[in-house]
Amino acid sequence: MFTGIIELLCYFQDLAKKGDFFSLSVSCDGLNNPKTGESIAINGICLTLASFNDNIYSFDISAETLKKTTIGTFKRGKEMNLERSLRVGDRVGGHFVYGHIDCPAVLSGKYRRNSEEVFRFHVKENPQYLIPKGSISIDGISLTISSVISTGLFEVSVIPETVRRTNLDKLKINGRVNIEFDMMVKYLDGVSKNVRQH
Repeated sequence: MFTGIIELLCYFQDLAKKGDFFSLSVSCDGLNNPKTGESIAINGICLTLASFNDNIYSFDISAETLKKTTIGTFKRGKEMNLERSLRVGDRVGGHFVYGHIDCPAVLSGKYRRNSEEVFRFHVKENPQYLIPKGSISIDGISLTISSVISTGLFEVSVIPETVRRTNLDKLKINGRVNIEFDMMVKYLDGVSKNVRQH
């Protein structure tokens, strides 16, 4: 489990076929005391560290993860968000993020409003999970939905410190990001559907 508070930026190196899996390699400085087997979120995707050497870290990727996320679109040098898993006793600065990507979204616009950067995204799948003032994870970043403009179209307002610490300022218009909806919203929706069916 994660909190959506990005710790470091890492950089895509390679994605190679490895038997029935794929191997994702990233470079990163400042990852202290890494351990094989630990969970690390890369752009919001919960992955298991398989091996590391110097500042290169490798993760096994299943075909399902490759299909469900934006990993297959990465190019060498792409800047990505990295967060290590939450430890018992840590502060939860964002919201609970599981690292299980629901779907991609597309950046459809961005502009400045006062001191904030506003990013507008469009998502096709499960737009009912977009709740104004609700939480959402975008490429692993815990953000608050500032407004829902229409079905599937929403905005997040981001303070300069968050932009500085993440890959948000590198996003291009029509570029895709990984979305994880707030688990609480999904659970409540699932429970209400079950109640209605019975």
